[in-house]
Amino acid sequence: TAGVVSGNTATTTAVKSGAAVGAFASTNAVNVCYSTDGTDPSCNADGTCNVGTNQATTAVPVMGTAAITYKVIGCANSAAGNTDSAVATFVYPLQAGDIAGTATSTVASGTTPSAFTSGGAVKVCYLTDGNSPTCNADGTCNAGTDQATTAVPAVTADITYKVIGCLDSSGDNVNSAVATFTYTLKLTAGVVSGNTATTTAVKS
Repeated sequence: TAGVVSGNTATTTAVKSGAAVGAFASTNAVNVCYSTDGTDPSCNADGTCNVGTNQATTAVPVMGTAAITYKVIGCANSAAGNTDSAVATFVYPLQAGDIAGTATSTVASGTTPSAFTSGGAVKVCYLTDGNSPTCNADGTCNAGTDQATTAVPAVTADITYKVIGCLDSSGDNVNSAVATFTYTLKLTAGVVSGNTATTTAVKS
């Protein structure tokens, strides 16, 4: 008999966009089959997948940009008198991906940092006043500037950005962690001056 299906990631765990969900397992199963369209997977009598995707040939993909539900079964060659597992359901809410952008660094005045990104995020919001940005439940910016409407400007003075990726969290989705990026201006030596102007005749 195929054992109860288990997941590498526990059901209802929010998974970051681009992160691995991991494989499903069922002891004694010949094959493990999954579906993501709401239908229950099923097995052929020889233990192959009837309805559903065979995990052995198509691995469970990394998390995309939306929440997803897997239904999974362990197939156990019922023609030989074995019993398939029950169908198990694994629900994975989405967590917005880690914020990416121009790394904290020393930059020349006038340098424009790259736009900040967060996999799956509805909005990316930033603050430069030392406070952490926050999100509304619908994925819009609560505290902070919406990067989509006000792009990150060129750096003209030392500045620190705090940035968050927002999702519609009215369900079980989770916003990204707040990330910090600091840009420090390069110091440029001024024009050299002399105590006595050039071309001035100087007495011996």
